[in-house]
Amino acid sequence: MAQPAEAAVPNTPVATIVTREVAAERLMAELERLQALPSVALEVIQTVDDPNASVRDVDQVVSKDPTVAARLFKLANSAFYARGNAVTTINDAVRKLGFKTIRNLAVAACAGKALSRPMNSYPFEELGLWKHSLGLALAVRTLATEFAPLRSVRDELFLAGLMHDVGKLVLDPILADTVEAGTLTLERETALAGLDHQAVGLRIAESWNLPAHTAAVINNHHQLDPNDEFATHAAAINVADYILNAARFGLCADAEVHQSPDSRALSLLELDRESLAELEQCVIRELPEVLSMCDALRP
Repeated sequence: MAQPAEAAVPNTPVATIVTREVAAERLMAELERLQALPSVALEVIQTVDDPNASVRDVDQVVSKDPTVAARLFKLANSAFYARGNAVTTINDAVRKLGFKTIRNLAVAACAGKALSRPMNSYPFEELGLWKHSLGLALAVRTLATEFAPLRSVRDELFLAGLMHDVGKLVLDPILADTVEAGTLTLERETALAGLDHQAVGLRIAESWNLPAHTAAVINNHHQLDPNDEFATHAAAINVADYILNAARFGLCADAEVHQSPDSRALSLLELDRESLAELEQCVIRELPEVLSMCDALRP
């Protein structure tokens, strides 16, 4: 005879089981409710991934949405990307920056609306998740520039940094009735909602057809596996995340933060304390420009 569901978990209160079941149902509902990236971003991703795509193809896709194109120009002409004369056409931007960078800037231009949602369960200030996400994307790009082994994957890291916490968009409304805004560990997220923000972010990345390296980093940027194919990518995100959190960028003033980065991340990147301090200073010097970009791209 089949046992009742609550009997299958010895010593677990029935109320806890019911709460988890409700949370699981809400999780699925919130995943379905989360809007997909605008079609122009998805088309740009698909076009860039097509080995036969031309500059004209990318130009035509981006030009479909004047708002996205305008935001893309702001990023392309920012201090992080501008070299020489400003770009004034999509064609020029693609030729100057390359397909992958244009893909990233298009996604960033589109993602602002979703990432700007108010957050009640996590210690972000107003527009904090958006500031933290774009800030981390630009910070990890700086890290990759300074750290030679990562220079060839700067574009991949930008996209992973931008989307690393996207799972919190789905978890936030589920947890809002259960916890006060503060530090939520992965274990606490899982206990309350059934999945942590990494696992939820992976589902979102897959539904949005984000590149495999981005999905992988979203799924393990807090739980580093040295043997993973994208271990150094995840380590870079982990270190950049620590630097931004230490600077309280996008966070409430009283937010609790880790006092040191993950030692596994430092080991994977072969960073000592002196090198880490230098990277911190590089990122901190750029934060005013990052804040300016966040405001310029504010939905």
